[in-house]
Amino acid sequence: MLTCFPRRFDRCAPLIALCALLVSAASAAAQTGEPAASSGYWQAINRGVAEYSGGQFEQARRSFELAQSLWPNARPLRGLGKVAFAQHRFVAAIDYFQRALESNVHPLDAGMRREVDELRSHAQDALAQVDVELEPAHAELTIDEQPASLPIAKPLRLDPGEHQVLARAQGYVSERRRLTLRPGERTSWSFGLQRDLALAVAAVPNNTTNALPLTAATQPLDSHPQWLLPIGASVAVAGLGAAGAALAFGVTHFDDSGKVLAATDRAMSTRYINRWYTSRSRMFLWSGVATGLLTLGAGALADYIPREQRFWSTPTLAAAGGVLLATGLSLYGANRGAAVSDAAPQLRIHPSDRADVGSLLVMLSAPLITIPLMHVAAWLVGDE
Repeated sequence: MLTCFPRRFDRCAPLIALCALLVSAASAAAQTGEPAASSGYWQAINRGVAEYSGGQFEQARRSFELAQSLWPNARPLRGLGKVAFAQHRFVAAIDYFQRALESNVHPLDAGMRREVDELRSHAQDALAQVDVELEPAHAELTIDEQPASLPIAKPLRLDPGEHQVLARAQGYVSERRRLTLRPGERTSWSFGLQRDLALAVAAVPNNTTNALPLTAATQPLDSHPQWLLPIGASVAVAGLGAAGAALAFGVTHFDDSGKVLAATDRAMSTRYINRWYTSRSRMFLWSGVATGLLTLGAGALADYIPREQRFWSTPTLAAAGGVLLATGLSLYGANRGAAVSDAAPQLRIHPSDRADVGSLLVMLSAPLITIPLMHVAAWLVGDE
């Protein structure tokens, strides 16, 4: 047992003072939650600041997360918010800034609070706002593999950039989209899910098989038949090839028209008239093939036009096709009488050529009008 009072008090005084200092430091650390120097908190903070200043944002994020795990307080939260802001992760930045402002542990000083307030305001201005419509109303929405809170009563506030969006519901075919948002944009997303017909058929009792019914989860995310796209594209390409052949014969045909009119004797005129009829027949043959193939291709590819783009593409194609159709019918009607009259062939050349141009315009309008007609038909039967 140590006995030092009162004769050796002068020797024990330093020991007593040291004990009192240690007790005081431990008490202060316990009250503030500040870790001991060996915890690495300050090393993580300083490293995070250096990495942030050097543009190494991912490394800085890990350093600030380490510091926050060692001693949760306002300063690492501020650092995490600044890193998220620099990476354009504005939703996360706003959350970090809010938590930093509310933290009473090692709180931010006045200058830091002003900086955080300003950055938080900029982050809020950069967020895109999205109004969402779901049909059926109980459908689930997943954005970048994270479920959105339901019901969606307010606009979603999302980071600008590209997002993977999935809408699904039991008994319906899921729909996946890749959508891009601009900073500060206000827009809307509409999802109208289609009934899963395969699931409905599978639900009918079948005594000949014990196969499990298909579910919405097993269906492809896109409701369009995957085999139809390459077939439709191939038919359309073949139609373009046929149109090129028709164009070549058309150039020859109209060139022959000039030669007929420029012929200086009867034999030459007869020869060019025969060539004129031959090139005309070939031009219309290949034009008919091209029109048929292009119309079939347009019908096959119409459903692959994204629904959000149909509000402008459908009326545009309908207007272009309507103008070609009206112009073609007018030319044909105005010149058909002279083209089939009993006048000499030289007198019927120009009216026939104008009537032929009208016929070609009418044929060209068919593929353009087909796509709007397919969209209108889908809307009428409830597939839109």
